[in-house]
Amino acid sequence: MRKKIALFANGWTTENLSTYTHGLLDNLPDNYADIYMFVCYESYGMSNEERNSQRMCYKLPDLSRFDAAIVFYPGLNFEESIDYIYSAIEEAKIPAISICNERDGYYNIGIDNYCGMRELANHIIEEHGCKTSMFIAGSKENKDSNERLQAVKDSLAAHNLPEPEVFYSNWEAGLAKEYLQTHHTTKELIPDVVFCANDHLATFAVLAFEEMGYNVPEDYLITGFDHITRGRMFYPSISSVDQHFEKLGEISSQIIEQIMSGNTDTPHLTTVPCSFKPAESCGCGHACNSNLLRQEYSHRFPYMDQTDFMFKGRMFAIEEAFLQATDYSSLKKNLKKIYIGNSGPEGMSFCFMMDPQFEGIGNEVPYVPYQFCEEMDVIAAKFATEDRNVTTCKTIDLIPSIDEFEGNHIHMFSPIFFKDFICGYIVVTDSFELLNNYNLYDYENKINRILVSYKRNIQLSELNQKMSELMEQDTLTKVKNRTAYDNYLKRLERDFIEGENDPFAVVYLDINNLKVVNDMYGHEKGDAYIKNSCRLMCNTFKHSPVFRIGGDEFVCIAINEDYKNRHELLNGMREHMAKLKAKGDSVPLTERISIASGMAEYDRTLDDDFASIFSRADEIMYENKYKMKKES
Repeated sequence: MRKKIALFANGWTTENLSTYTHGLLDNLPDNYADIYMFVCYESYGMSNEERNSQRMCYKLPDLSRFDAAIVFYPGLNFEESIDYIYSAIEEAKIPAISICNERDGYYNIGIDNYCGMRELANHIIEEHGCKTSMFIAGSKENKDSNERLQAVKDSLAAHNLPEPEVFYSNWEAGLAKEYLQTHHTTKELIPDVVFCANDHLATFAVLAFEEMGYNVPEDYLITGFDHITRGRMFYPSISSVDQHFEKLGEISSQIIEQIMSGNTDTPHLTTVPCSFKPAESCGCGHACNSNLLRQEYSHRFPYMDQTDFMFKGRMFAIEEAFLQATDYSSLKKNLKKIYIGNSGPEGMSFCFMMDPQFEGIGNEVPYVPYQFCEEMDVIAAKFATEDRNVTTCKTIDLIPSIDEFEGNHIHMFSPIFFKDFICGYIVVTDSFELLNNYNLYDYENKINRILVSYKRNIQLSELNQKMSELMEQDTLTKVKNRTAYDNYLKRLERDFIEGENDPFAVVYLDINNLKVVNDMYGHEKGDAYIKNSCRLMCNTFKHSPVFRIGGDEFVCIAINEDYKNRHELLNGMREHMAKLKAKGDSVPLTERISIASGMAEYDRTLDDDFASIFSRADEIMYENKYKMKKES
């Protein structure tokens, strides 16, 4: 049986994470494991509410049901998430690997951040003669960023150079760009070199100075860290440090095999050296193959355009599915049509799980914030293009069973939420295309934004429904009025013409003695008499619509159980009125209800004309009214 391994990561480290997981999966034995990757996209630019909802992804798995766990520490910038992940692993008492963050009791695989950055800084100082410097850091508490900063400081000190100016960007490239354009507006204010904590920050630093008319490497030098593909293809290509994440994945696969086989000699600390990679941004373009990489990348443009077109088309279809839905049931049908039988950017294996409470999102149904429900509705579930054909799934199981499918697989989980209501989650299997270039975040984020519009639509629809109900309600008796009756007849006649009617009976009801009550006691008592009479009609035909079509005239369309018991019900109402009549003046006239009635059933064999059913009921009612008057 395949092993079940949980992997916790922040999705903003997309390329490093993708490279690592490739190294992990490619080196595991065949049909060995399912990797469940819980991907959170929390960042400093988000509100606390959004961050809390994002990190719910980490709380999705019950780790006691897993064989091992991996913490991919790069990008995990928030203590609340870090503390929860480590405490959940330790509570489950399962073996775990910690990547790039040494922790007691774990199998730690680290990167020598310091040596790689020190080599880069020495190169910049010794080969290019830089004397003034700046360091664009990540966040103040981030271990990787701090190690890289320390390496730069130590290199500068060893060469008797002043410490760098430091700006903490919180990994927000836009903030770094804004800072540079605000504080380094002239050539004299630009340092010889700007060291950056990663390549993404470095590319934005280049753009910041280019917009002010300064160029790399003529006016200053720029360096990064990570050696990601975008940094290598960027012009100028970014001088950086390769952390060899694929190697970390390979080592992780070896450790997993060893600990699963009970090997107690597995080392608890492995360190992988980094490699400095000079490039164009420090004036060493001859040392890299950026042009070749750019040429190879340009051949992917048609494929990328096609993928982008497919992604946008899918998101448009999902948005239409939400916005055209009138309720939760129709939403599920709309989404299922999109996913089942249609390939898209999600790949061949995909799950869309939704909290059943989502049905009440428009009418403020109470819910527990920041919590997954115990059982999810399965909106869509396919594996290797095969529809799993399930409607619900225990949240603790995460996805419908896939035990019969062979191979090593990686299932990427991302939450769906509306503010603090965790609506569900999506699962993408083996689709690294969605993980790369932040497409998984775009996918999840788009759905979360659509939920805002969907809620407004549902609320508007419910408001319109309430207004429609008010317009079709009789103000005195609160049953349906003449407008509602006319609309109901149109629908009934349409179904009659199309031959789609279920059996029904028309019951005409006319209140007797209303003029007497009005003349003797006034219209206020007359209104009470009408309401008492209407109450008897509604209590008789409890499961059928009752309409007030005139001052003292009512119609009931007996359906379902009321239709089956129509004769018993109508006789029961007449018997009740007979008992009231027998009591004479001991019962006030306003409560001594008298209603004439006539009933006619819809008969497919007799009724060629829709109106004839109502005519028969009306005739029978007048016969009954005449009879009741004679007997009074």
